[in-house]
Amino acid sequence: MKPNIVAIVKRERRSVLFVLLCSVILVTLECGLKIEQRPHFAEKIAAARLARQAFDVIKTARCNRGYEIDPELDPARSGLVGDYLTQVTSNTGLLESKHTSINPNFAALFFDFLVEAGVTSGDTVGVAFSGSYPALNIAVVIACETLGARPVITSSASASNWGANVPDFMWLDMERVLVEQGIISHRSIAASLGGIEDVGFGMSPEGRRLLREAIERNGVPFLDSADRHDGSRKRVELYESQSAPGSLAAFVNVGGGAAVVGTLLGKRTFKVGVNQHAPNRAERIDSVVSYFATRGVPIIHLVYVDFLAEKFALPVAPTEMPAVGEGSLFWKRGYYTTLAIVYLFVTMFSSILLLRHNNTFIKNNGEKRLIRR
Repeated sequence: MKPNIVAIVKRERRSVLFVLLCSVILVTLECGLKIEQRPHFAEKIAAARLARQAFDVIKTARCNRGYEIDPELDPARSGLVGDYLTQVTSNTGLLESKHTSINPNFAALFFDFLVEAGVTSGDTVGVAFSGSYPALNIAVVIACETLGARPVITSSASASNWGANVPDFMWLDMERVLVEQGIISHRSIAASLGGIEDVGFGMSPEGRRLLREAIERNGVPFLDSADRHDGSRKRVELYESQSAPGSLAAFVNVGGGAAVVGTLLGKRTFKVGVNQHAPNRAERIDSVVSYFATRGVPIIHLVYVDFLAEKFALPVAPTEMPAVGEGSLFWKRGYYTTLAIVYLFVTMFSSILLLRHNNTFIKNNGEKRLIRR
């Protein structure tokens, strides 16, 4: 029996119409995407705005000291990029990573990290800074204070290339300015020289003198230690003296301070971001983060800045200051559920009708025998 040509054409027409219907539904759903706010949107926006304000305060303070901002070295014109090499430079650092760090939205990311670590309002958080990433230091303090947590901070005064390494405007100077301007409420309770072994090993006598001078002029107690092991022990004692035993809700590390993370192995043992549990090798590393991690304290490890930015959809080495509230930290795309369900039923109903028609066609026109042949 020969197939009915008219019936075949009608069937194919229905198939084409069905495909068109599905396409229209998909396009409509895609166009019907809605933008939703992420959890803690208001707090994260507030933190990012305050971080941006803090950056502006630092820029003004630096310019008032007579320093010009080189747009080639600091394209965001933030005032948070230091020099390549000064007498208080501790180690190597990448200029691109400094550019990446100068983003007020890191304050929102760190707010998320604190929440993920289980920190709540009223908690005490241990914090360790160096001068290498002043923008990240600012973001961490603001994230803690926005959440209502109390950061207990120790710092090392020196900085890597392009960090806060201007001798008369170092991280401790920036921190004091921000407190005086009412941007933040907490500052370092102690500071070491930093650098190799946390004692400025390999730096010139003049460089170490400038570091001591910066610590003294900002009224911060000097954390004097024999080496990184001694520095680690003294930091732990400081943190525990500022909180009830076992009461630290989390510990935040920014950078690769020798006493805080130990050697390069210690820096790499902890993953970037939130570490809810101590890594397997942590107990073998003599450092502040290992000490607290092995006692059940969540560690927020902020190193490898470019990787951190890529992982959480923040721009790497932007040439302009990123806008507050920009990106997936604040917004997510979603579908209108009711519309999607309606379209699903329309598609299912249309599919059933098409299948029933095709079965009728095959039965009436003998296509089963043609397919066998």
